[in-house]
Amino acid sequence: MRRIIEIILLASILSMIVGCEKPKPCVSCDGGSFTENYIKNIQKDEIFFIKGEALSIYKYGRNIKIIEDLKGNFADKPSVFVWGIELGTGRLCSTEPHKVDYITQYNTNDTLIMILGKAHKRFDDDIEKRGDYTTIACAYSVLKLSNDTVVGVIYPGVYGQASWIELQEELLNTTK
Repeated sequence: MRRIIEIILLASILSMIVGCEKPKPCVSCDGGSFTENYIKNIQKDEIFFIKGEALSIYKYGRNIKIIEDLKGNFADKPSVFVWGIELGTGRLCSTEPHKVDYITQYNTNDTLIMILGKAHKRFDDDIEKRGDYTTIACAYSVLKLSNDTVVGVIYPGVYGQASWIELQEELLNTTK
């Protein structure tokens, strides 16, 4: 009981220090699979679907060389900067939907299939900025492609692999 009171007191003190009147409710994030993410978001104009090559890392993001614009709506850019989430710092509870992809875990020159949105500055000290891109909040947005096989959370609740050609056909059929 004493420990609970200490925790409540500490939370109250911290909220006063950071200027919060009361804790905000947590946002639920189910971590939808790549296919669920695709089906839910691909029709949106501000969503991009690319094949890219992993390049240099900065903080929890990385430069991605564009190999192919799979949706056909991406600006003609040789490379872009994409933000994910910092490895080892995934939040269990957040006041806004958060990302689930650790894009820094991939090796330089890995080929990635990515569903992206435009990044936007959420806070004054936010390092994500306009002109950058981001993985989609609350859903897996990245698959690793190697030898015509994709690996990642392709289907709900399953980390596995699939033929890229077959998955691409399956995804295209969901939007017809």
